[in-house]
Amino acid sequence: MNRRGFVEAGLIGAVIAYFVMAPSLPIVRLCPFHYMIGHDCPTCGVTRSVWHLMHGRFAEAWSLNPIGYVAVVIFLRRIVVLLLPRSSSAVVCQHRVVDFSLLTLFVVFGGMHYFQTS
Repeated sequence: MNRRGFVEAGLIGAVIAYFVMAPSLPIVRLCPFHYMIGHDCPTCGVTRSVWHLMHGRFAEAWSLNPIGYVAVVIFLRRIVVLLLPRSSSAVVCQHRVVDFSLLTLFVVFGGMHYFQTS
C-alpha cells in the first residue's frame, strides 16, 4: 500500500474508533440547509445514525437516517480496497454495479428521510 492509502486507511480507522469509543455525540446542528429552510435535509442525522450503528442500536440508527447504513458500507468498502487491493473482494467492491447500487441507496434513503421529516 502506498503512503496515501496508508494515511487514508488510518483516518478511516480513527473515525470508526471514535464512533465506537465515544459514549455520546454532541447535539449540535451543523446543517446550513436546516438553518436556511427550517427542516432537515436528506443527510441530517447521518452522523448520529452511524454512532448508533456502531453501538448496536440498529432501530435507532434507521429512524435517525437510513443513509447511516450506506455510510458504514462505504467505509468498510474503502477499507477493503485499501488494505486488500489485489483480493477478489476488492475487485468486487470496485465494480461499477456496486458504485451504482450504493449511490441508488443513498438517494432513495435520503429521499425517504427528507419526506418523512418534512
